[in-house]
Amino acid sequence: MKFFGDSYDFSKRCLMEWLAPEESWAVHPMFTEQVSQDDAKSYGGFLRAHVLTTKPLTLDQDRAVYFADVKWQGHLLFDPDTGVWRTGGRHTKPKNEYIYQSELAKQVALRPKHLTVVFDQAVSKTKECDQMSQKLSQIINGRLHGIAYAAQASFLILTCDENVIIEAQARLLKAGLPECRVIAKSLQ
Repeated sequence: MKFFGDSYDFSKRCLMEWLAPEESWAVHPMFTEQVSQDDAKSYGGFLRAHVLTTKPLTLDQDRAVYFADVKWQGHLLFDPDTGVWRTGGRHTKPKNEYIYQSELAKQVALRPKHLTVVFDQAVSKTKECDQMSQKLSQIINGRLHGIAYAAQASFLILTCDENVIIEAQARLLKAGLPECRVIAKSLQ
């Protein structure tokens, strides 16, 4: 919460409004420490999204149980401290600051006709387009459809429905985002 209201939060709100302006959103904040109900309410109010949980993801948390509590059948933003990480492997930061690619793919499958968006700072500021393109390829892996917005505030935008992702990409471009920042993989 010490960064609440920063330019990244503004980017999250704008992106959600551009992607689905007439539809409701929820946010899974993936807090890493205890947050008061008032702070969570302020955060959700700023993003104009329903906050799904204030429960923190701790280092000793059973991650499968933590994500099993996600019960939302609309568009959803995951907001980890750092971003998306490949399952397993070495970490330079604590694992509770990430959502794993496999966890993200499972969450997308639970809402096949809706968007699942994740804020991702786990990219180099000089190579964000290449790195977001790689992450997108690894996650969609022939099963999902997705685009990425690569910038200082980068996002992966995923769904199971090809028409939903085509519409999402069109809305981002219509909003005036530079086409070079919106990465799309060939949609089978």
